Amino acid sequence: MKYHQYGFLTKFKYLLKKDEKELNMGEKEYDLVIFDDMFPHLLASFRFAEFNAYLKEFDKSIIYSRGISIHFNQQKSFKLLLKEYEQKFSQFRNRVFEFDKTIVLKAKLCYMLFAFNANNFLKFMEKNKIPFVFTLYHGELFSIIQNKFFSSLFQYLKKTLLPLLFQVVKNINRRNLHEFFISLVQMYGVYLNQTHYRRLKKVCASKYFRKVIVTQKLAYNYIISLNVCKPSDVKFIYGVVFPIEKYYDISKSKKYYPRDKNTFDICFVAYKYSEKGIGKGYKTFINVARLLCKKYKNIFFHVAGGFNGTEYDISDIKDHIYYYGILDASQFNEFYPAKDIILSSNKPFTRDVNIVDAFPTVSCLEAGSSGVVLFQSDPLNQNIYFKNNEEIVIIQNDPMQIALKIEYYYKNPDKLYQIANNGSKKIRSLFNYNSQIKPRIEVLSKYIK
Repeated sequence: MKYHQYGFLTKFKYLLKKDEKELNMGEKEYDLVIFDDMFPHLLASFRFAEFNAYLKEFDKSIIYSRGISIHFNQQKSFKLLLKEYEQKFSQFRNRVFEFDKTIVLKAKLCYMLFAFNANNFLKFMEKNKIPFVFTLYHGELFSIIQNKFFSSLFQYLKKTLLPLLFQVVKNINRRNLHEFFISLVQMYGVYLNQTHYRRLKKVCASKYFRKVIVTQKLAYNYIISLNVCKPSDVKFIYGVVFPIEKYYDISKSKKYYPRDKNTFDICFVAYKYSEKGIGKGYKTFINVARLLCKKYKNIFFHVAGGFNGTEYDISDIKDHIYYYGILDASQFNEFYPAKDIILSSNKPFTRDVNIVDAFPTVSCLEAGSSGVVLFQSDPLNQNIYFKNNEEIVIIQNDPMQIALKIEYYYKNPDKLYQIANNGSKKIRSLFNYNSQIKPRIEVLSKYIK
């Protein structure tokens, strides 16, 4: 009897507290509620930059995080991450909470990064009758050839159809033909991935949907062509939000070859989304290292991210390559100043990962802001602002060609550092507060007033 009585009282007190919590949350109307799956993950620097800007701009704003993705490259609990966040950003104490689907919210607007977050929180927003805006990153839109059959078919056609077309149409530029083929598969691939398409369509069909922000011209063109929503509901803001200001001081401590150091240093920075990292260009990076290490004893290679040297046999270059593991934002303060080049040879729609990276990638932007020259591939012609060989060096996914370009700048470091200086200035002009945060705040403010 006592046991059952205790259980009843405990449950009653829990329900009482729960009702009180719901009542308290319902009493106050927020201007903006941000939903996320990872915040306050320490490695998500672009989330910190964007969300903190909104917390600062809108006094009546809060963040709810499901925390389901915090274990990605991070073993800390949500509570511990939140504690560290509030210690670092004490001005936002009691503004970030773990999501509880039982709460009742009153808000003028909700905001999310990524379509999958919009989909995951859709029922909650509709239940609470809250309008929403979300940012669609193109990597989601183009994760399209996920079905194993279509993935295999794509690879087969790429190997068999392209050579045939090259023979038939000899006077056409090989790269243009390859890009046309990729684009063709992309367009039909979007429709092949019915799950993704229907999810995006469902989110944009909600009567509480107000606006979707896209950040690359390729994504903008596709979402319009897919007729997911009205063109007036799509806002194009090029680029991504990241804490560019913190890299100003890093660039001041830049070390130059051969003036400040005897080594020429090339880095690769990426999360390890797949076993071999082919889509991120890790294999290309290793092959470039092999070519250059055969000729030069003072060129060294540095890998930051989830890679550890076991992905490929590196016994022939083991004395010239270093692995740093996963670094948080503060650790890059010491990592980037001594680096000369960041190599990002991304490959979309590979067997190991079906995503499309931004141009430039966030890692490249962070490195470029710190005075490192960007050597990045652009297989989908996403570049619209950077001048090739003046502010960036655009590469093909060809180790020999990449090695020759690096060798040229290794012998002409003054030209390399001129590109570094120009690239850093361009990044700061494209990714500063007025270019990134301000237009996003304008979008949100329209629905908060």
